[in-house]
Amino acid sequence: MAHGSRIPVRGLASKGNRVPGRVEEGAATRRRIIATAERLFGRNGIDGVSIREIAAGAKVNSAATFYHFGTKSDLVAAILKLRAAELRELSAPIAFAMSETPPTVRQIVEMLVRPMVAMGKNYAAFIAAVTNHPQYQRLGGKEFENESRVLLEQFKRAAPQLSAEMAASRLAMAQVLTMQALGNLRQRIAYWRRHLDPGSEIDDVEALIDFIAGALLAPTSESAEIDSVRTKSSA
Repeated sequence: MAHGSRIPVRGLASKGNRVPGRVEEGAATRRRIIATAERLFGRNGIDGVSIREIAAGAKVNSAATFYHFGTKSDLVAAILKLRAAELRELSAPIAFAMSETPPTVRQIVEMLVRPMVAMGKNYAAFIAAVTNHPQYQRLGGKEFENESRVLLEQFKRAAPQLSAEMAASRLAMAQVLTMQALGNLRQRIAYWRRHLDPGSEIDDVEALIDFIAGALLAPTSESAEIDSVRTKSSA
């Protein structure tokens, strides 16, 4: 090696010559950046946040953010991948219960709601921001595609009275409502609940699960059935 040449930090890490303190510090920095980016993206939208603002919120310099994640697109993808893995782990007990016995619609809604509650409101708002963005919604959809399809098949089993088209439409609405209700709209819902019934002691999460489960099982209107028939006949 020529005198004065330097080995990149990433090269050191890849060769296993990691210094424990630096590894821990790097992991802590990544966690701060992810938590800050998730919160800011959820609050202001993805286009409304810069790398510089994320770095300032995480108390690191912009170079550290680029070093750990690259571009803003790379950072969004990294958050999605990390949090999707955590969400799958939280969903596993409910998924196992549904595989053991025929699922109920309420179990399916719990699969949507409870893991997202456990992930926190910043995550729900972040996912809502991703799905609202044309550039990133496909990325989010791809990350959760398998789980969404499995959940749809379970819903069809639990509600065989619905057509395949209606089942897919209602589950899509349930997914969006869950993200919005647990993310940016959560405070507004709580405000109006207190406004309408100041002494209310209703559990918001249980109420949301009941509400969505009821919506999924609502009778199909005659006009919706007619529209479905027309769509099939014109296909």
